[in-house]
Amino acid sequence: MKEIDPNEKCPCGRGKKYKRCCKKKGINWFKADDGSFVSKSDALIPKEHLETFHRSHDRFCKLFGREPGSDDLISFDAERHSNSYYKTVIPRLRESGMSERWIYAMYRTNGLMPNAMNEKYLTQYDLDAFAAYMEEYDEIVDEVARLGAGNHEEELRVGIPSLVLMGNEIIGERISDTVSSLTSGLNYFLNYQNKDRGGIEAPLYSLTEYVCFVAIRAVKTLNSISKMHEIAEPVSIYALGRSLFESYIYLRSINCDESFFVNKILPSLSFAEYGFEVEDGVLNYKKLKIDSLFGPNAPKRNRKDELKLGNECEKCGTHADKELRSLFYRYACQFVHIDALTARSFFYEPDLYTEFDESSIAAVCSLSMATILLEEIANLAITPDQQRADLRFLVGNLASDLCDCFMILTLDGEQSDEMYEVFLRRLLEIEVNPWKCREDYLSACVKDGFKAERSS
Repeated sequence: MKEIDPNEKCPCGRGKKYKRCCKKKGINWFKADDGSFVSKSDALIPKEHLETFHRSHDRFCKLFGREPGSDDLISFDAERHSNSYYKTVIPRLRESGMSERWIYAMYRTNGLMPNAMNEKYLTQYDLDAFAAYMEEYDEIVDEVARLGAGNHEEELRVGIPSLVLMGNEIIGERISDTVSSLTSGLNYFLNYQNKDRGGIEAPLYSLTEYVCFVAIRAVKTLNSISKMHEIAEPVSIYALGRSLFESYIYLRSINCDESFFVNKILPSLSFAEYGFEVEDGVLNYKKLKIDSLFGPNAPKRNRKDELKLGNECEKCGTHADKELRSLFYRYACQFVHIDALTARSFFYEPDLYTEFDESSIAAVCSLSMATILLEEIANLAITPDQQRADLRFLVGNLASDLCDCFMILTLDGEQSDEMYEVFLRRLLEIEVNPWKCREDYLSACVKDGFKAERSS
């Protein structure tokens, strides 16, 4: 590349000669072989930022035992393989008081942050682009405000950025409320098992003890999902949601077959009774022994009677459950096991303003599993009548809120997924779900007018 002639018109767009414009500010313009212009600039690092570079230098030396060379990166350990930079920076910018329109423009210009100190080093093209994106954000906000005010035209077409902005906000609020409500419902069940002392006392290896274990595990899982959602880790959320699906299928199997717990779950409940045989002081991982604690009538476990999730799902699950096993459970399993099919989820960088938040999608799916799990707890024979009615009421309202979330996710055809529609159908199977009253209306809205559209 060759630097342009000083008397040429500056490519920055200010309309001045190059020598009296960018050249004077330390910005050098070069003309590529294809005729395009490329700018390079040498800007001094402000003293207040030097400490950051010193820390990076010291960390490099500590980790690798040598001085960084001229070919080594300054930010050598930055996570360039994910959107974590923007997901970290944007909340900090908000905390510092930066406006949402400025943040949006920063994201759209790949991290450009114009200010009084660096503005002279920026081209007019960059400054104009930044200003245009701020105006674009204002238009998006105006559209969202119009939607929120109910000022709907006869045929309402929603821009994708508006839909995503509004949808992410609504879904985020629903996730927080749902986690809190589910946790309260599960703790309500647990505390009811021994309301006098507040703890859990049950005969060893009883159904009550097992269900309490499932409920406690679900509470801990929900807490983890909440934390993972805060730091935007959809992969971990799916892995957690997988265990909720398994627990749900087992509880549903118990509700369908009273003998299921004794015949299938109880034999596998604890390694204290079913331990590995020891031969010559060495554990034989191929042989299991039954301890005398169970007595002579202890259930015998063999391979043909081993608990298989797929079999139980086919036997006791609804049609939607069977579909979720293929669409949700198997997908979630990919994040637990080493599977190359998950590569896209690790390396793909979604657009934060035109694609729904991935961690929110994972959370809504996993919370849906937790909701139908709570329904099965309510339906257990060990659950008192009043508590059953209370939990069913709670489950119905939670299911309705989650239906709203899936409805939003399906509005954009390009982002919609078959899994969302199956979850929606499964939640509608909940008998006391009040969303059923709105189902026809909302479906009509989508069909006849309320649509999301993408600009060409």
